[in-house]
Amino acid sequence: MNPFFAVNREKLQTVGSGIEVNKEALINAETGDLLGIVSPNYEIVTHEQVANLFGDALDQYDHEVVGNHTDSTGRRWKQRIVFNDDRLNFDIDGRGDNTGVMLELFNGYDARTAFGYNLLGFRSYCKNGMVMGRRDIFREGLNHFVNAIERLQRAFELKWPAFKDNVSTWQNWTSIPYTKEQFGGFLESKVKNDNNKKGLISTKMSETIMGEWEPALNIQRLDNTVWGSFNVLTYLATHKTKARKGSNLFSNRHNTMNRLAADFYDEVTLDIAA
Repeated sequence: MNPFFAVNREKLQTVGSGIEVNKEALINAETGDLLGIVSPNYEIVTHEQVANLFGDALDQYDHEVVGNHTDSTGRRWKQRIVFNDDRLNFDIDGRGDNTGVMLELFNGYDARTAFGYNLLGFRSYCKNGMVMGRRDIFREGLNHFVNAIERLQRAFELKWPAFKDNVSTWQNWTSIPYTKEQFGGFLESKVKNDNNKKGLISTKMSETIMGEWEPALNIQRLDNTVWGSFNVLTYLATHKTKARKGSNLFSNRHNTMNRLAADFYDEVTLDIAA
């Protein structure tokens, strides 16, 4: 799907009597899909406007767009940008496991989603995709374009040290053993059942993930460490999730895998600190 389609506005009215309602429908001009219902004074910020804004803000950095992603209707959009600056790329394990910074832009047409960005870590080990070193380093939503370029440039400079703190954490993880049994215990704690109503996954999904643990480590040439198991989850989120229509980034399975990776990150960090 073209992520930069035009958005039409149409007034709403009742079907029977034709009475106008004080609401408008946002329509994908290329596909006719409904994007959202908004008030007449709602100001549309298009995906293309957001992309152009960040393109201007990042003009001083060596960067490249590595993907545009939309959901099935184009209502939600994400654009991923990676930085090629050597100052923002690090060898995590001393064997060329390079980790850098990814910027993930987002926007939506549902009157609830402000445009903004996530600053993420990523591992690039193949030409076909990125494995996210999943934890958001920084997330910011924006509501208007006033002084946005200057504000974004200042924010990026202030947040690079936060990324370097994450790098130190990941480097430490490469030396901490983590067995398949430990990984299985983590997954078991996330299974939803009568004793764990807030679980994220089913028993079947837990078993599926366990079956991917060793193959995912081997494909990525990673050891049985905390860093290895962490990236099993991020690998599965990136490479083993699909949506029926639209990008896998908006699929339920992708969201679940990302939540698992975030929980793993937080729980391992607490265990190490204890």
